[in-house]
Amino acid sequence: WFHLAPYLYHYKQGDYEAALREARKFGLPDLFWSPLLHAAALARVGRKDEAAAAYEQLQCLRPDFTKRARHYVSGLVMSDEVVCALLQGLRLAGDNTAAATHTTQEFSRLLGAIQLHVERLRTGQYTGTVQ
Repeated sequence: WFHLAPYLYHYKQGDYEAALREARKFGLPDLFWSPLLHAAALARVGRKDEAAAAYEQLQCLRPDFTKRARHYVSGLVMSDEVVCALLQGLRLAGDNTAAATHTTQEFSRLLGAIQLHVERLRTGQYTGTVQ
């Protein structure tokens, strides 16, 4: 567990090789987080076959992961930015559902922000400039 924080730091910084080094130190192979961390980092460094194998191991440990990827990742990772980055890495490793969930949620947030700005413009509450 001690290597999760450094892993997340390196992953967020885009230093996927360093994140992979931390994942190797994770040391809990029977916990789904170990193959999850490996799959995401391996995919980011271009080691697709190893990433796919790690993702397959993840699915063996947590068969419902594909359907609940965001739930599992965000249960421990508090930064939405890092959650999204990990889900994107998992998509590269072979989980297209995780990325689709991310895309849908991001679209919903963006749509909500646009609707808010449109409403402010419509009611004259918008004080910023529109470009």
